[in-house]
Amino acid sequence: AGVATGGSSPLGSRQNGRRLPAAGVRVPQQPPGPPSAAAVAAQRGAGALGVGNDEQPIRDFIAKWRLEPARAKLLLSRLLPARRREIIDSFKYVQKDLTPTSALERYIVQRYPPASGGASSTGT
Repeated sequence: AGVATGGSSPLGSRQNGRRLPAAGVRVPQQPPGPPSAAAVAAQRGAGALGVGNDEQPIRDFIAKWRLEPARAKLLLSRLLPARRREIIDSFKYVQKDLTPTSALERYIVQRYPPASGGASSTGT
């Protein structure tokens, strides 16, 4: 009573009015609990700047040296967090022949030269 067998129906069978999956079909399962704090942080990503918790120090750095905000954020966001902090801590604008942002760009390139594009370093 109340149990109907659907046989080999591709849609499965019904039991107590509920549709059951067909044999061999995997039903998604709910996770065993809420996600960990690390999983939530990973899903949120590093924010719009791509710089994580460095947003306030970057704003302060940009204001201190009167940098172009968009360009400076782009330059800094391309760096690994440890390198970004090192640049923020060690940069000094003394080259009056360049704008502060151009001086920052030059400083970053001098400190961390870009990798050669596409060529293998093995020489083969």
